Amino acid sequence: MDMSPSAQQKLVDQSRRAHVEDLLRRYPDVDAGEAAEILRFLKKGPPLEVALIGTDDELKVKLGEFRENHASEFCLGLKEYLSVATIVVALIAVLALLWDAGLGR
Repeated sequence: MDMSPSAQQKLVDQSRRAHVEDLLRRYPDVDAGEAAEILRFLKKGPPLEVALIGTDDELKVKLGEFRENHASEFCLGLKEYLSVATIVVALIAVLALLWDAGLGR
């Protein structure tokens, strides 16, 4: 049975989610490497797969506990703040140029 690349990726994503769900069920009895796997999936995994973890009532509690215990990992870093600041400054510059060109009057 041949599968399209997108169907294969969906199966891989579901398999990763199932693995992370198993790790969360054991949380906090996981080692540092397993906690890093959970964190990596929550931060970089497919949004739908990450959201599906929160639909299980048992996992919702464990997920909340994990997020509480690793809150600093979910905060924005310097790179993200600088990216937002750069976008804001560029937007202000474009608007100023448009205003100066007479398009804002």
